[in-house]
Amino acid sequence: RMERVGPSEGGREPGDQRRTVNEATARGRKLVKQLSTSIEDTRAKYEGGDILVYPERLVDMDADAVYLLVSGRLARAKYMFREDFTSANRYLDAFIRVKTLFSGKYGEPGDDRAIWHDDLYREDPDDWGRAVERGDLTFVASWATPQTEIVLLLHGNDYQSHLEVEYTSIRLKLWAESVKNDAEHDLI
Repeated sequence: RMERVGPSEGGREPGDQRRTVNEATARGRKLVKQLSTSIEDTRAKYEGGDILVYPERLVDMDADAVYLLVSGRLARAKYMFREDFTSANRYLDAFIRVKTLFSGKYGEPGDDRAIWHDDLYREDPDDWGRAVERGDLTFVASWATPQTEIVLLLHGNDYQSHLEVEYTSIRLKLWAESVKNDAEHDLI
């Protein structure tokens, strides 16, 4: 298990960050309730469903809140962090910070691993951030609640790192896939 210890960015205490996660979750639930009663015509189409993107601030980082709807129902939500750190290792620090906060809320991850695609930097943890942005290393942690699958992912390619959290409704997952498959079948 990999751990990195150090001060959090922005000097905020973990309790403050936990409140920020809870506030963003509450705002997301409120938005989902609004979406379920009225979906605006300004949405963009995406893979047989709809996608709505809103700017958000989560765990002291800028993010895009992405809501994926299928037949007008929310099937998945994703936070795609937009921070542009000057050091590649700061993405790894952010991953660890978010994972720690989520572990406090959801318990230990059911899956928590580092996946090496190229071993060039494996023996030098100080270069793991560089390995991520090159696409050589991916970090994943996941949790499951009775209603939701949650996946935290840090990956990269072409010297760009990407940190994201995806929430998938367990109940609607199979339904959304069948709607997508039906739509693809209709095109044939």
